[in-house]
Amino acid sequence: IQWALLLLLLSKRTGIRTPAIFAWMIVPLIVIAEIASWYGVVTTNNLGHAIEESIWAFCALLFIVGLGLCYKKVEPHVRRFIFLGIGLGTAYIAFMVTVDVPTYFSRWRADEASGYTYFTIAEGLQDIQRIVVTGRWEDWQYAMVWQTPYFSLAVWVSLLLIFFPRFAGSGEKTKNASGMDE
Repeated sequence: IQWALLLLLLSKRTGIRTPAIFAWMIVPLIVIAEIASWYGVVTTNNLGHAIEESIWAFCALLFIVGLGLCYKKVEPHVRRFIFLGIGLGTAYIAFMVTVDVPTYFSRWRADEASGYTYFTIAEGLQDIQRIVVTGRWEDWQYAMVWQTPYFSLAVWVSLLLIFFPRFAGSGEKTKNASGMDE
């Protein structure tokens, strides 16, 4: 939602319509991605995760293209923010398409090749009630690859989006990315 709000704000401030169109696409796409994710979790079908991560990568692409379209029409200090956003977004997409999506897709293909039987939604909802949390490295090794930056760097970036970029207009109060007066 923060990506969408920022694109809407930039679209309004620059008069460029395409970022607003992207903004209205992002949130419904993320809802679909999260449905695919929960389908994957409940049924143990990794294709749901591959679809989810592919949609997230596409949303990130929409976001960085939207930022790029606004680049030349914003104040120089906002350009630095946009440049950083494009860089981080590009790194995110690179990780998603080279590591995350291929990992889930290969797990799904291995399950398909071995004849693995997925849970039905009802069976999966029963199964998730029996999950045992462990602290073993073997159980968390892959999850640490994405959870560490996600629950550290991504959280801080999300919090910083509340304050940056600061837009200044002639005779206007300064507004942060959420559109709040400061």
